[in-house]
Amino acid sequence: YPYNYTEATKTVRWPDFAHIPPGAERIIPVYINVDKTEADDLLRLFYAFAVEFYDSIDQYGEVIGVHYRPEHPDTIYYGVDLFFNEGDLTCAEQNPSVGDVINLNAKVRIDGNTTAKNVLVRFFDGEEQIATDQIIIELDPPDSFAIVSVPFEIKSDYHLLYAIVDPDSLFGELDETNNVVKLELMTGKGAPIQQVVNFPNPFKDYTEFTYILGKSMTDVSIKVFTLRGRHVRTFDMCPTELGYNAYGWDGRDNRGDQIANGTYIYKVVATDEDGEKYEVIERLVRMR
Repeated sequence: YPYNYTEATKTVRWPDFAHIPPGAERIIPVYINVDKTEADDLLRLFYAFAVEFYDSIDQYGEVIGVHYRPEHPDTIYYGVDLFFNEGDLTCAEQNPSVGDVINLNAKVRIDGNTTAKNVLVRFFDGEEQIATDQIIIELDPPDSFAIVSVPFEIKSDYHLLYAIVDPDSLFGELDETNNVVKLELMTGKGAPIQQVVNFPNPFKDYTEFTYILGKSMTDVSIKVFTLRGRHVRTFDMCPTELGYNAYGWDGRDNRGDQIANGTYIYKVVATDEDGEKYEVIERLVRMR
């Protein structure tokens, strides 16, 4: 069908159609090419179909009476979300020990109605990357998920492992807050840092970071980051005693400014007398 395109409003209009009998339909294929998203823009295209139905057309081609025009046009969303659920990073081996080489498996999920190509998945042991970037060539929403695996050598009794999908933010996603999954791998001594929470959460003007240490530490620090990884605040010389510990925060960054509303990541890092580091990552929400 012939159409008119208006660049200013990016609107396509089909002014005339052949008569559509009751119960019939017409299908109009529309092809739109999107090279890539920019910065934080979402890969989300809005199609609004405003349809007018007419009773009839007179002998001169003039419309006789508008029968129906929808008050709210239909809108179809096209987008993609790459994400993990809790428990989507696993160890394939049962009861591993220090010195074993195991396989880490990450289940990368996809939602939306857009195909994602060349999806990067990156694995970390703390802040150290494990192996090289893994690539999923193509992932479609009907596939639901893909499994990505890397080998990992266990070098201590405790490892905090995590995987990140789209770590460099190459995709503009419908949800940017669910791209990380973690796994605490424990052998022998178990987890030295437990029950890490901040209360209240969400917080308005003040919150306390709380944690339980399985043994005394020589150093504990708490680091706060944005979801994009920008450093916000570091607290050094936090309590290091065995058992329950707490440290308060008034919501100010390293420059003394109040942080904006939103979701943040914080990391509790503890060092024992042997120089071994342990860490736990959690989230907090500022809402004023």
